[in-house]
Amino acid sequence: MRAAETRLTEHLVGASGPPDVVRELAPSHPSLRRLACRPTSARAPQVKVLTSLNPGGLFGGVATLLYVGATLAAESGHDLEVVQTTAPTEFDVQAFLRSASVPVPRIGVSRTPPTDVLEVHDDDIFVVSAWWDAARLAEALPGRPFVYLVQDYEPIFYPNGDDQLWARATYDIAEAVFVVNTSVLREFMSGLPIEINESTPFFEPAVAIPPGDRGRTNGRRRLFFYGRPNVARNLYGTGLQAIEQALMSAQLGDEWEVLMAGGERGRGISLRTGHTVSRLGKLDLDSYRQFCRTVDVCLSPMLAPHPNYPTLEMASAGARVVTTRWENKTDLSRYGDAIWVVEPTVDALATALVEAAAAEPGSATLPASWPDALQGPVRRVLRDLGGRREG
Repeated sequence: MRAAETRLTEHLVGASGPPDVVRELAPSHPSLRRLACRPTSARAPQVKVLTSLNPGGLFGGVATLLYVGATLAAESGHDLEVVQTTAPTEFDVQAFLRSASVPVPRIGVSRTPPTDVLEVHDDDIFVVSAWWDAARLAEALPGRPFVYLVQDYEPIFYPNGDDQLWARATYDIAEAVFVVNTSVLREFMSGLPIEINESTPFFEPAVAIPPGDRGRTNGRRRLFFYGRPNVARNLYGTGLQAIEQALMSAQLGDEWEVLMAGGERGRGISLRTGHTVSRLGKLDLDSYRQFCRTVDVCLSPMLAPHPNYPTLEMASAGARVVTTRWENKTDLSRYGDAIWVVEPTVDALATALVEAAAAEPGSATLPASWPDALQGPVRRVLRDLGGRREG
């Protein structure tokens, strides 16, 4: 038996089950839900993407992870296997990739609930994005390099405690070959005492949406709020107060309608100005892209280093966008000329909304396609991965 197979066998979770500490903590801490692995040489090598699929919310990070995985598969000549690490979901990954003009390799979709075992070939390439999947993979396959797609600084998503510390620890995993979503995020993380630095590969997302005709049958202009009540970093309360304050100013009036998406559908929110914030709920991808082309001004707060996909998507579609500063994220002009980046206060956001409403539509600078965005960084990742394995 080869050395890699020996190590895998040693870390196979046996019939006796995990230790008591893991059994106690795993239900509330996904990073401790161990991956059971066993070696195989009975199939061709694969690019294995560990993730969760939710067809109703396949936007942003999960979609980007699939694009990266498919590009890695195309560049390496491997098949693509999407490993669902939570409850399995039926989803046509091939059709989804084709819709984004991403190369489509041979694809399989599987799952690894606690009763399943992950088969591992010596030449498989593992790809993760969620920090808990990175932690689980490093524990299951010690010493084996894997691709870690970093899409935000996840420790700040948690209060001071275990999850914050454990998320932060994944950026020091020696086996991780990092690739970072956006130059802004890489700049932030390069300033931390972690394994990510100024030479770490990054890409800018290909989320451009062609501008549309903003003519209205009802004659009203559209103010859109990316409001997610259950996601603290999107500043739901601050955003609503800023919109109300902006609409109370003399510069904005009844010609504006206010719409919100990102959360669940529900009754509208009445403002003191007489406006109602209409809740659109979660839109499917096609509906969302069409909607972006009708928006005049967008409020897309993000109290984190990543620029936020709605900010980039709305700006590319011709909307004027207001978002929030965070650490090094003080200027997003590299992505477009109609993005206001201001302090995360009600007054600053309201003032920026009024300014944006009076401004002309801008233009955005983003990659034309996901293959354009990913080919260079993915080839660099594959070289780094090969060097780690040879070393």
